[in-house]
Amino acid sequence: MARLRIGSRGSQLALWQANHIAALLRGRGHDVSIEVIKTTGDKITDVALAKVGTKGMFTKEIEEALSEHRVDLAVHSLKDLPTELSPGFLLASVPEREDARDAFLSVRYSHLEKLPKNARLGTSSLRRQAQLHSLRANLEIIPLRGNVDTRLRKLHSGEFDAIILAAAGVTRLGLTQMVRHHFEPTEICPAAGQGALAIETRADDAATIETVTFLDHPHTRAAVACERANSLRERGFRTSATVVSCFLRMAMAKKKPVDPQAHRVAELVTSGPLAGKLIVVTRAHRQADDLCSLLKQFGAEVIEAPVIEIREPDSYDALDTALKGILQYDWLILTSVNGVEAMFSRLEPLGLSIDSLQHLKIAAIGPATEQRIQDHGLVVDVVPPQYVAEEIVRSLRKLVKSEKVLLVRAKVARDVIPDELRAAGAHVDVVEAYQSAIPENAKSRMQSVFTDRPLPDAITFTSSSTVQNFFTVVVGTDIPTKLSQVKFASIGPVTSGTMREYGLRVDVEADEYTMEGLTQALVRHFGN
Repeated sequence: MARLRIGSRGSQLALWQANHIAALLRGRGHDVSIEVIKTTGDKITDVALAKVGTKGMFTKEIEEALSEHRVDLAVHSLKDLPTELSPGFLLASVPEREDARDAFLSVRYSHLEKLPKNARLGTSSLRRQAQLHSLRANLEIIPLRGNVDTRLRKLHSGEFDAIILAAAGVTRLGLTQMVRHHFEPTEICPAAGQGALAIETRADDAATIETVTFLDHPHTRAAVACERANSLRERGFRTSATVVSCFLRMAMAKKKPVDPQAHRVAELVTSGPLAGKLIVVTRAHRQADDLCSLLKQFGAEVIEAPVIEIREPDSYDALDTALKGILQYDWLILTSVNGVEAMFSRLEPLGLSIDSLQHLKIAAIGPATEQRIQDHGLVVDVVPPQYVAEEIVRSLRKLVKSEKVLLVRAKVARDVIPDELRAAGAHVDVVEAYQSAIPENAKSRMQSVFTDRPLPDAITFTSSSTVQNFFTVVVGTDIPTKLSQVKFASIGPVTSGTMREYGLRVDVEADEYTMEGLTQALVRHFGN
């Protein structure tokens, strides 16, 4: 019999799931242990998931343990598992599914419709928030993070009038006494794969794959495979089209009447102004969720072909030195979410806290960067009206004369900000917080985009680096001969300038230099 090590998150629900699988394996005579692994999603508990993105948030560190042979298999909630697994990993088994619906929990109220106007309703899911707003626009819908116990404690304390949780997790933990109503999928459509577990292994570990085969439930695997492969657009939310057919099958199996509304929902699969359009996203894989989700909401078929990835700097010495001497600075400029996260990640190792930054005046490029700074508890003083370096210079030129400025940015960046602010009389220190690189598989992935399917309708570029890296990737291939048949979309004028430098047409340019602005520009272009 095999000796197996299961990798799992440390929450009560995750451990229930890991122990459930361990018990089934032990029932077959295997020696099983569980290793608790803290993931990025477990560490970031004070920020709404919609603001940080969810791709790999609850799986990355567990996959690292698999890759390093510290564990033999991982047990996940299937809905937390990225649709496309990283190379070298396999979805080896999908056990039989628990209840896939969402549950309404409340101390005082029996149903969503019973909540009074402006009642506080908690949920962690952007998918649920969108649908709940559609059903009850007069509620205060608030992001809710934490494990199930934490969320229930907040409900009992009166912090929320009601909360929405996945029914499966509540059932597995034996906490169904608080459930007042289960939403049918025609009320709130669940996430793809909700209620199912995923057993992930190394793709080359034939022995472990064979060992866990008995756990696989073919009907559940078929249903979730369909759900993860399709997108449903209704009322501006994204979820699975065939989650509906899954419930149709469940209803038929239980000989229950099928709600005709389920058929109506299924008919909306192909709606949207971008329906039938194949759009390539070149943004870094870990940051692509926002743009991909927006495009899919409008009906596009999206292909991720990242030509850039974000890495730690070669050394944190310069950033650490600046943070240790942070009291000497008057201004802090942050130009990206990556810079924000890199800087705040260094505070604890240096024995510093947020309080050490409270004296600073802070400038940020763009609403996403501003929001991330605010999520960490700081006030942003300046956000330029347009989200480019030139605009932040215009906003700060008269404010920074004789002041000491710390600019936290990528290793490679334009020198517009430091050069212009120094010319305006500021003392500017520039420190590297992260660097970008081309992913190892970028060339093969881009070649598959142009050979394995019809040519894409559009390729999106969200920075000058994505343009530069794209051309590095396609050199030596036949892709340049096909580009005349493809539209090119830019997030803003700086990126557009780089595209023109490389001889690339700018067919679409966002008016607002955000993922939402880029999506809106594509909708206008293809919708006309």
